[in-house]
Amino acid sequence: MLQIRIINVDRFRQLVLGFLCCFFLGDALAADGIPEAIIGDPYIVSGDPSLSGDGKWIVFTQNNQLVVVQNLESGIQTILDVQTVFNSPDLQLPNDVYPVLNQDGSVIALFGSTLDGSTSRASYTLLVMNRSGTELARLTALDYYSDPATFEDLLHIDNSGQYVVVGSGNYLRSVRSVTPGGNDVLNLSADTEQAFRLNVQTGAIDLLAVNSIGGEVNDNVSVLGVSNGGRYVFFVSASSNLPGYNGEAQIYRRDMSAPPASSTILISLDDTGNALNRLDQYCGVNCLSQATSDDGSRAVYSGWKGAESDSKTWLWVEGLGASEVTQITPADPDETSISGDGQWLSVEGEYFSRLNLDTGETDDVLTISDPDLNQDGSLLLFYTQGLTHPDTGGGGYWLLPFSDVPPPPDTDPPTWPGGSLTAMVVGDNAVDLSWSEAVDDSGIKQYVLYRDEIEIIRQTGQTFRDSPLGPGTY
Repeated sequence: MLQIRIINVDRFRQLVLGFLCCFFLGDALAADGIPEAIIGDPYIVSGDPSLSGDGKWIVFTQNNQLVVVQNLESGIQTILDVQTVFNSPDLQLPNDVYPVLNQDGSVIALFGSTLDGSTSRASYTLLVMNRSGTELARLTALDYYSDPATFEDLLHIDNSGQYVVVGSGNYLRSVRSVTPGGNDVLNLSADTEQAFRLNVQTGAIDLLAVNSIGGEVNDNVSVLGVSNGGRYVFFVSASSNLPGYNGEAQIYRRDMSAPPASSTILISLDDTGNALNRLDQYCGVNCLSQATSDDGSRAVYSGWKGAESDSKTWLWVEGLGASEVTQITPADPDETSISGDGQWLSVEGEYFSRLNLDTGETDDVLTISDPDLNQDGSLLLFYTQGLTHPDTGGGGYWLLPFSDVPPPPDTDPPTWPGGSLTAMVVGDNAVDLSWSEAVDDSGIKQYVLYRDEIEIIRQTGQTFRDSPLGPGTY
């Protein structure tokens, strides 16, 4: 049996941005690696901007009340007043607020603050809304004395925007959620600082760290990351009732779909498979960037190995264990960002803008602060004073695109409209085949002909003479 199969060409998609300046900063960059000035200091009042996973949106805050979402392709901004969105005239955005976006920039999570009249203390509320200005969820807390409490100024959102993880930063008595899909209350012992996963759609609140029977762990917990769909959560804790406890804080990954007794694994390991002797706060309690990959299979951290007295940076990969990242200065940087695919790393204060974690290659561009990589590492949002920002004459925020990121795989098969195949007998031992053209959005590379599931030829044309043929062959 002779068969024809169609192979399509891989698609090459590239985000094209209009650049506002003309600096070439290093031979390691491709020709289109030119920083684009986007936001100057006077425009950022309440914290760092954040980049969506697809690299098409940024979000930042203004005047302690406004959230600005900007489309990077069109430049169009949507300005949202949190007091209006959440129907709360006393709501403010604190100076250290850091809004975050999901993969397509449709969901925004951030902190708002209100002043409690009876205690004169400010409390934080976790706020979640969509880009259109619709409230999706809010999360509040009460402290040990049942007064309004604050969360630690660190949160992460999964790609879909359905799950947000946040740490308490206080000894809490309870946590309460309010969402259109439902409400939830989680009562706590108020003995330790805990971290939580909020389901934005249902309002369900879950502890990130649990002991073997599903209860609270016995030491403080700080949030580190969340994977696609909220399945894996990452956190830091020195709890003695977690696996691998050695008296020091460690990094853990928990599978929220697994039973408590088997859901948590220790991942802050050295290259011999042992837990680190001391864990630095590398993108942990005080770090505001992402250090875990979107699928939950990679994490970056720093700490001491055994009796050594200097810190090293490590990459943990599921199934492979940990290896040292030797390109990073042996010191604890303030902020870091890993791309969603886990391949690229940007670190504040290093002499490169981006490190390929698979090959060890770097882009030796300039020293940066507040890095934020998109999902495939092709776009970097950062702050620097090393370039003169047109809005400020000094430091500001920039976008840096890279062209060496491989294109995503083409998973859509070609189609064959009409599916016309014609066969014409030629003499006694040959057949001429011809067929209609196949269609694919990225073009057709080859037609592959098979006989009895065995490939006989690959070609670009749409005709083929099959010969010599014996009697009864088709």
